[in-house]
Amino acid sequence: MFSDLIIRGRLSLFQFNLEIYTKYFTLPILDGVFNHVGKNSRYFNAGHLYGEQTGAANDKNSSYYEWFNFKHYPDQYDCWWGVDDLPTVNKDNPSYQQFIYGERGSVLTKWNDLGVDGWRLDVADELPDDFLREIRHNLDRYDDRILIGEVWEDASSKVSYGHRRPYVSGDNLYGTMNYPLRQWVISLLNGHCDLIKAGEDLLTLVENYPRNFLLDCLNNLGTHDTERILTVLNQSVPLVKIAFALLFNLPGIPCVYYGDEAGVEGGKDPDNRRYFPWGHENAELQKAVHYWADIRQECESLKEGQTGIMIAGNEVLGLIRYTADSATLLLVNRENQYAQVRDLQFMHVPASLQQAIEKRVAGLRMAPFTTRFTELNVISIMADKDN
Repeated sequence: MFSDLIIRGRLSLFQFNLEIYTKYFTLPILDGVFNHVGKNSRYFNAGHLYGEQTGAANDKNSSYYEWFNFKHYPDQYDCWWGVDDLPTVNKDNPSYQQFIYGERGSVLTKWNDLGVDGWRLDVADELPDDFLREIRHNLDRYDDRILIGEVWEDASSKVSYGHRRPYVSGDNLYGTMNYPLRQWVISLLNGHCDLIKAGEDLLTLVENYPRNFLLDCLNNLGTHDTERILTVLNQSVPLVKIAFALLFNLPGIPCVYYGDEAGVEGGKDPDNRRYFPWGHENAELQKAVHYWADIRQECESLKEGQTGIMIAGNEVLGLIRYTADSATLLLVNRENQYAQVRDLQFMHVPASLQQAIEKRVAGLRMAPFTTRFTELNVISIMADKDN
């Protein structure tokens, strides 16, 4: 009875927080971990936290027993990447499938009915295609729900366990955590590729993804699974400011890992999970993130636009986003020296927009480690015959 009161109390608190967040802040997305459970969870209960007879590890007659594959009962079982704290669940088990995505009483239905706005799926590569489709089917019964998968590679060509994954086919994930885009930003700013190659690599990724999938990808400069962006860029605040400029100008949904905007450093997990530096935030980075967040909110081309590239003498990169009647241009000088905007080369940019940009940027000189943002009003550029 006491545990039921705790659960009801937590649920009421969640509903209260949900109402506040949706009214004043943002739309909540839950993290769905459906490939494995903790060994001390109610379902496995190796440590008897839920009683001596509860859970698959204590009772072969448990309703959860068939969720797991025991090699030697009860101490040897399939687990995620050999980590015995995380027993792997059998996603082909009908009982487990109904528990996760059934239309009535399932995990997804419960939280979707409460009003969450979507799900991020942990280790999506470990979830079978049909399992992902059924999750999507559950979400499609609601308005405006999103489904993001944790996929580290190009989702259009991902192969896991010898199987080509249909992530971009339109019947499972809406988008992925865009780690390839993070790597593109890091390679660009660390000088690991020339600007022409950088432009080609970005447009390859853009062209590999269906438009809606690309725009629904969750872009990031860092997560709980990566090194901090300030650490990766060798504690260079100017380069991190450029990274944030790119994040908010690239196609997809920008996501800021807590503390990156405040200058938190950190290597590999768990060093990347340091406390937020209350009272010691990097004001320069915070100001930059606020600026770019406001810009993105105001510019429709940054949310919905096509993507093009401009290279100026292999010294300045131009990231172009454009719709039928508007466009934006972000110029980037990643070098520790002045750069002249000249000898322009364009990739995937309509001819009329090229002309407008040439008039706007001709003769510009950019200081070291800087960006320059420009909005252009160009009528009917998508109708240009050269597009």
